[in-house]
Amino acid sequence: MNLKLCSLFRPLGCLTIFLPVLATAALDYGIMPLDNARLQQWQAERASLPVYQAPGGYPGLSGSVNLLSYLTYSAELRDQGHSGTCWIWGCQAVMSIDYAIKHPGAPVLTNGFSVQFLASHLIMVDPPLFGGGTANGFARFYRAMGYTIPWSNTNAEWTDGNGMNRTFAAWIHTQPNQPLNTVNVSDVATFGLSETQAIANIKSALDANHPLYFNLTLANDEDWEVFCTFWGKTNATEETVINLDYGDGHYLDTSGGSHLMACVGYNDMDPDSAKHYWLMLNSWGVAEQNGEKRRPNGVFRMAMHTKYSAVVIPSMGDPAPLFQWGLLDTEFTSKVRKGIGGLALNLQTRDPNAGSFQITRVSFPRIADLTNVYSAFLELSSQGFSCTPADGDWTRTTNGFHYQSRNGVVPCLQMDIDTVSCTWSFAATNVSAEDSRTIDTHRGISFTASCKPSGESEDQLQLGNMRALAFDELITADGGEYSSPPPDAPALSFRLTGSQGVLRIAGETGHTCQVQETDALGSAWYFRALVPMTQPVEEIMLPAPPGTNRFWRVNVQ
Repeated sequence: MNLKLCSLFRPLGCLTIFLPVLATAALDYGIMPLDNARLQQWQAERASLPVYQAPGGYPGLSGSVNLLSYLTYSAELRDQGHSGTCWIWGCQAVMSIDYAIKHPGAPVLTNGFSVQFLASHLIMVDPPLFGGGTANGFARFYRAMGYTIPWSNTNAEWTDGNGMNRTFAAWIHTQPNQPLNTVNVSDVATFGLSETQAIANIKSALDANHPLYFNLTLANDEDWEVFCTFWGKTNATEETVINLDYGDGHYLDTSGGSHLMACVGYNDMDPDSAKHYWLMLNSWGVAEQNGEKRRPNGVFRMAMHTKYSAVVIPSMGDPAPLFQWGLLDTEFTSKVRKGIGGLALNLQTRDPNAGSFQITRVSFPRIADLTNVYSAFLELSSQGFSCTPADGDWTRTTNGFHYQSRNGVVPCLQMDIDTVSCTWSFAATNVSAEDSRTIDTHRGISFTASCKPSGESEDQLQLGNMRALAFDELITADGGEYSSPPPDAPALSFRLTGSQGVLRIAGETGHTCQVQETDALGSAWYFRALVPMTQPVEEIMLPAPPGTNRFWRVNVQ
């Protein structure tokens, strides 16, 4: 018999596939597809942001700023491929530079913070936007998560350039991490302003050591071909300046799209104003042609003197700006205060109806005006649990909503949604053996929670949608307990307290259990311990340093 207990939890289900990304014969690079509805949605989101303008008395003198020196990176690795993840790349570059500026004595982050971390958790932000997103969506994710992680963490490097999720969330080591309190997004005022004022607003932010994100929207394939050709199909170098207002006034069609990058500097010291530029960091690699790297630093220069009121015209709705600059200000801290509080599973018991689990204090992105809860649904791995008015009652509490199953309902469910702290907790008791076996901890633990405010006809509101748990992640939380529900003896369970793990084997005496161990990739198994079953329950200590994910399996002899 070969039973395996896993301390690295992998989410279940098929590969996550991004929405189609624009990549025609003319477009050899990934951009975010746009239609009228999405364009109007993003513009409404932009209009709701606070607005940044240059402070009064800002001199706006000629000069030069380059914040790229705060980012240690490989331009070859900064390649999103044919995925619509430029919004993660651009925002993550801004966050990484912001961190380096605010922490001058901190160790250098090679390639900055992980792009893959958010890409593997995309469903937490908004499932329809797998093919594109916004700085506001980036901020919502990190406000809910409460920390970011370095690119150099195990399995945190970029793998999804082919448009498919190749790295599940639970494979990514979350130690070490950088805790944060919040991420604030502001729109830098440029659209509709004079060129002088628009330039002053952008320059003042960069002068204050604030890297910016920059979003370019072009109406059609022809306009994108101009930019893509400039990037990697001509003799243009990183010193060549391009004026991007050539797309002004064009009508959006199905080949139109957006692309988000990082604006990391400027230079307006040349006597020739045509050579004044904004320095842009892209995520399209190094534009290698015939062995020559056209963009060795992954950057280009955008003309500073341009038409800041340039627009794309949709078939419905108001014209939208070609250009958008924005501030992304992260408030870093020293301790993780969000994410997940704790998890306890008791799924292998002598009583087939005594299984239970509890998930506490899971953060979710803030939902505006949640004034009522009609029903909620939790999916733990592949097993669903519904908190509906048919089986229990929702009541209003001081900080949100509470659900309790009625007497006699099996399993008995309890859920709390705290709209003040934006966290939820869920507990189930009397979980049947059948349900327990469906929750397969061999393959990992993931969960999805959602609610409906008023009735069954409404769309689900996501509450921290799909959270994959890795072993080392809970070291910084309250600890957790996991059990494996094999269909036969012996029963295996794993208990985590701090960084100390205990493997518990319960079964018949007279057997010998050989414990083997492997790493996250499972490439080879190594002998760890030989456990004679001299009593019905044997325990062995399995110390696990932070940042180390391990599988264990037990061969019963």
